[in-house]
Amino acid sequence: MLSSLASRLRTFKARDFRALSWPVLTLLVAGIIVWRTFEFVVNPDLRAEDGAKVFAYFYEHRALGALLRFKAGYVPLLPNVIGWLAVRLPPRATPYFLTLVPTSLTIVALTVLAAPAYRKFVPSDLLRCAICLSLALAPFGGFLMTCNTDYSIWNALLLLLFLAPLPMPEHKWGAALFLLAQCLLIWSHPLSLVVLPATLVWLWRDKRTYQRVLYGLLALSQGLHLWLGTDPHRAAAAKGNGSFAQISELVMGTLNHVCRQVLAPSLFPWGTGTPLSDYGFAGALAVCLLLCALLPKQPVASRAFCAWVAYAVVAPMALIVLARAEYGLNSQRYHYISKGFGSVAFCIVLAQALSTVSRLSRKLEHWAFVPAAGAVAYFAYLGVSTERIVRYEQPAPQNGRLVAKFFSDLAEAEHKQGSYCNIRLSCKKRRGDWPFTIDTRGLCEE
Repeated sequence: MLSSLASRLRTFKARDFRALSWPVLTLLVAGIIVWRTFEFVVNPDLRAEDGAKVFAYFYEHRALGALLRFKAGYVPLLPNVIGWLAVRLPPRATPYFLTLVPTSLTIVALTVLAAPAYRKFVPSDLLRCAICLSLALAPFGGFLMTCNTDYSIWNALLLLLFLAPLPMPEHKWGAALFLLAQCLLIWSHPLSLVVLPATLVWLWRDKRTYQRVLYGLLALSQGLHLWLGTDPHRAAAAKGNGSFAQISELVMGTLNHVCRQVLAPSLFPWGTGTPLSDYGFAGALAVCLLLCALLPKQPVASRAFCAWVAYAVVAPMALIVLARAEYGLNSQRYHYISKGFGSVAFCIVLAQALSTVSRLSRKLEHWAFVPAAGAVAYFAYLGVSTERIVRYEQPAPQNGRLVAKFFSDLAEAEHKQGSYCNIRLSCKKRRGDWPFTIDTRGLCEE
């Protein structure tokens, strides 16, 4: 009986774990994210732009053309779609929709790496699940990055960078949906040009005619987005003449920012403030990751993924430095992508280190779970030590109640009017959050 039970457990480990790992991980990460944002989920307050520049705008502008609304010099297509749909729901459901949809996008972005499609890059299901769990536990981001519609563009870019290395699906409908999903993400963030190299590589290497046509369309979409969907006139570097000195200054400024303000504080918080330790820790991480990409015994796909992760740590920050050099980089959203992929890089380097040692010592072959467990434990420790693995506290809970009252009044006004026309309501928030007003008087045809 015991031998039969042991045999079933071995079968479960080999087969069922691979099938269940991604769904179970998604539920676990969803539990963590919802627990952290619980106050915002049950008491949505539409902080910052969500009330004034998403809901209020789309309540008054319902035409299909509003989906291409420009904001701050670019077209945030995903927030536009969310806002355009939200105002068509029953008013009392709107604030929950504007909170739960970006929260769901966060969960998808943090767990997509556990999907079976990534086995060719990181063969170990356990390691990929550990990386996803580490992303959920790592001390970066915040409630705005997690459950705010306007800020959802950053998780859109994170998801796009995870999707870019994947080949187009074999099935034509699946490939078409994959194309549409990437186009939606590309047109949601002004820095999405960062994934163009992956598109061009697949356009060159994929020999399937249908998929190659789709990659051509994807590259065209990226070019159109750069031309029509962004307004780069405020980029600081655009004022220069492109001299070697300016380019080298940009490169060094990017590396300085990535090392001292992104990777070192995130992965090695005790080294922050000491230039040598900051550069040493972050530099060692980058060198180790590049060595992983060059290991001859690694599959080509795994080495390419290591190189892509290293690129994803540096390239987004380079574009941000280029565009924001004159305006400052103090907001955590500008570091979000590099910190996320820095966490991925740390987990991969840790796994590769033990893998290399295990080739020298056969005794370590059965300890493959150590890097995964170690990475999760390390990021859990960082979260606890920096007091970031906690619920995101709602700065002003009364604003959520004011928002709920506003939408209750809006529901009554719509019922009285029979439509959204001829309504004027204001939501005056407290403690410095953005108030918002809707006014549809004169916007509807009689």
